[in-house]
Amino acid sequence: MRKVSSAMPSQLSSNCNTRIHATYSRRVAGTTNPGPNLLSISSASGDHAALGRILLGTPWHIAAARTCRGAKALLHRGSVSAILCAHDLPDGTWRDILNLSATSTQSPPVIVTSRLADDRLWAEVLNLGGYDVLAKPFHEQEVRHVLTSAANQISGQ
Repeated sequence: MRKVSSAMPSQLSSNCNTRIHATYSRRVAGTTNPGPNLLSISSASGDHAALGRILLGTPWHIAAARTCRGAKALLHRGSVSAILCAHDLPDGTWRDILNLSATSTQSPPVIVTSRLADDRLWAEVLNLGGYDVLAKPFHEQEVRHVLTSAANQISGQ
Protein backbone atom coordinates (compact mmCIF):
# COMPACT_ATOMS: atom_id res chain seq x y z
CA MET A 1 0.00 0.00 0.00
CA ARG A 2 1.40 3.39 -0.99
CA LYS A 3 1.95 5.84 1.85
CA VAL A 4 2.25 9.55 1.16
CA SER A 5 2.58 12.39 3.63
CA SER A 6 2.65 16.10 3.24
CA ALA A 7 3.98 19.08 5.12
CA MET A 8 0.90 20.75 3.63
CA PRO A 9 -1.82 18.06 3.98
CA SER A 10 -4.39 20.30 2.29
CA GLN A 11 -2.56 19.64 -0.97
CA LEU A 12 -3.57 15.98 -0.89
CA SER A 13 -7.06 14.64 -1.40
CA SER A 14 -9.06 15.15 1.77
CA ASN A 15 -10.15 11.52 2.11
CA CYS A 16 -6.65 10.26 2.87
CA ASN A 17 -4.91 13.11 4.71
CA THR A 18 -5.31 11.82 8.24
CA ARG A 19 -4.24 8.24 7.50
CA ILE A 20 -1.28 9.32 5.38
CA HIS A 21 0.01 11.94 7.82
CA ALA A 22 -0.29 9.53 10.75
CA THR A 23 1.59 6.82 8.86
CA TYR A 24 4.50 9.11 8.02
CA SER A 25 4.57 10.56 11.51
CA ARG A 26 4.94 7.05 12.98
CA ARG A 27 7.70 6.24 10.49
CA VAL A 28 9.54 9.47 11.25
CA ALA A 29 9.29 8.76 14.96
CA GLY A 30 11.05 5.46 14.29
CA THR A 31 8.26 3.07 15.24
CA THR A 32 8.13 1.47 11.79
CA ASN A 33 10.57 1.37 8.89
CA PRO A 34 9.51 -1.17 6.27
CA GLY A 35 11.09 0.60 3.30
CA PRO A 36 13.03 3.60 2.04
CA ASN A 37 11.72 7.13 2.55
CA LEU A 38 11.62 9.62 -0.29
CA LEU A 39 11.48 13.31 0.55
CA SER A 40 9.68 14.99 -2.36
CA ILE A 41 10.13 18.76 -2.44
CA SER A 42 8.01 20.76 -4.86
CA SER A 43 5.57 23.64 -4.67
CA ALA A 44 3.46 21.83 -7.30
CA SER A 45 1.12 19.43 -5.50
CA GLY A 46 0.70 17.57 -8.79
CA ASP A 47 4.33 16.42 -8.53
CA HIS A 48 3.64 14.70 -5.21
CA ALA A 49 0.46 13.09 -6.55
CA ALA A 50 2.27 11.83 -9.67
CA LEU A 51 5.04 10.30 -7.54
CA GLY A 52 2.43 8.63 -5.35
CA ARG A 53 0.88 6.99 -8.42
CA ILE A 54 4.25 6.01 -9.89
CA LEU A 55 5.55 4.48 -6.66
CA LEU A 56 2.33 2.65 -5.82
CA GLY A 57 3.21 -0.94 -4.98
CA THR A 58 6.88 -0.20 -4.33
CA PRO A 59 8.58 -0.13 -0.92
CA TRP A 60 9.07 3.66 -1.16
CA HIS A 61 7.25 5.94 1.27
CA ILE A 62 6.85 9.59 0.30
CA ALA A 63 7.02 12.62 2.55
CA ALA A 64 6.13 15.83 0.74
CA ALA A 65 7.31 19.37 1.37
CA ARG A 66 6.51 22.53 -0.58
CA THR A 67 9.47 24.65 0.56
CA CYS A 68 13.10 24.42 1.67
CA ARG A 69 11.98 25.23 5.19
CA GLY A 70 9.42 22.40 5.18
CA ALA A 71 12.01 20.02 3.75
CA LYS A 72 14.49 20.93 6.46
CA ALA A 73 11.93 20.12 9.15
CA LEU A 74 11.11 16.73 7.60
CA LEU A 75 14.77 15.88 7.03
CA HIS A 76 15.58 16.50 10.68
CA ARG A 77 12.52 14.58 11.94
CA GLY A 78 13.27 11.22 10.43
CA SER A 79 15.08 8.89 8.12
CA VAL A 80 15.29 10.02 4.48
CA SER A 81 16.77 7.65 1.89
CA ALA A 82 16.61 10.03 -1.08
CA ILE A 83 15.46 13.54 -1.93
CA LEU A 84 13.57 14.43 -5.10
CA CYS A 85 13.66 18.23 -5.44
CA ALA A 86 12.13 20.65 -7.93
CA HIS A 87 14.58 22.98 -9.66
CA ASP A 88 12.97 26.07 -8.14
CA LEU A 89 11.16 26.41 -4.83
CA PRO A 90 9.30 29.34 -3.25
CA ASP A 91 12.12 29.96 -0.76
CA GLY A 92 15.16 28.66 -2.60
CA THR A 93 16.46 26.26 -5.23
CA TRP A 94 17.75 22.75 -5.55
CA ARG A 95 21.20 24.06 -4.58
CA ASP A 96 19.87 24.97 -1.13
CA ILE A 97 18.48 21.45 -0.75
CA LEU A 98 21.79 19.96 -1.90
CA ASN A 99 23.58 21.97 0.81
CA LEU A 100 20.97 20.90 3.36
CA SER A 101 21.46 17.25 2.41
CA ALA A 102 25.25 17.55 2.60
CA THR A 103 25.09 18.97 6.13
CA SER A 104 22.57 16.46 7.45
CA THR A 105 23.68 13.34 9.28
CA GLN A 106 22.00 11.18 6.64
CA SER A 107 23.35 12.90 3.47
CA PRO A 108 20.68 11.39 1.20
CA PRO A 109 21.23 11.64 -2.56
CA VAL A 110 19.50 14.61 -4.21
CA ILE A 111 17.66 14.13 -7.49
CA VAL A 112 16.63 17.37 -9.21
CA THR A 113 13.43 17.62 -11.26
CA SER A 114 12.81 20.15 -14.02
CA ARG A 115 10.71 20.66 -17.12
CA LEU A 116 13.91 21.93 -18.75
CA ALA A 117 16.15 18.99 -17.86
CA ASP A 118 19.02 19.39 -20.29
CA ASP A 119 22.68 18.38 -20.43
CA ARG A 120 23.78 21.67 -18.83
CA LEU A 121 21.55 21.17 -15.79
CA TRP A 122 22.53 17.50 -15.52
CA ALA A 123 26.25 18.40 -15.59
CA GLU A 124 25.77 21.17 -13.00
CA VAL A 125 23.82 18.89 -10.65
CA LEU A 126 26.43 16.13 -10.87
CA ASN A 127 29.36 18.55 -10.54
CA LEU A 128 27.90 20.04 -7.37
CA GLY A 129 27.29 16.63 -5.79
CA GLY A 130 23.72 15.84 -6.81
CA TYR A 131 22.73 12.33 -7.81
CA ASP A 132 20.69 12.78 -11.01
CA VAL A 133 18.13 14.87 -12.90
CA LEU A 134 14.61 13.76 -13.81
CA ALA A 135 12.56 15.48 -16.50
CA LYS A 136 8.97 16.50 -15.83
CA PRO A 137 6.42 15.27 -16.52
CA PHE A 138 7.65 12.15 -14.78
CA HIS A 139 7.97 8.85 -16.62
CA GLU A 140 7.26 5.86 -14.42
CA GLN A 141 10.14 3.65 -15.56
CA GLU A 142 12.68 6.46 -15.32
CA VAL A 143 11.58 7.49 -11.80
CA ARG A 144 11.65 3.91 -10.55
CA HIS A 145 15.04 3.25 -12.15
CA VAL A 146 16.65 6.37 -10.67
CA LEU A 147 15.25 5.68 -7.19
CA THR A 148 16.28 2.03 -7.33
CA SER A 149 19.80 3.07 -8.36
CA ALA A 150 19.94 5.64 -5.54
CA ALA A 151 18.74 3.06 -3.00
CA ASN A 152 21.32 0.54 -4.22
CA GLN A 153 24.06 3.14 -3.90
CA ILE A 154 22.96 3.92 -0.35
CA SER A 155 22.94 0.28 0.65
CA GLY A 156 26.31 -0.32 -1.05
CA GLN A 157 25.02 -2.76 -3.66
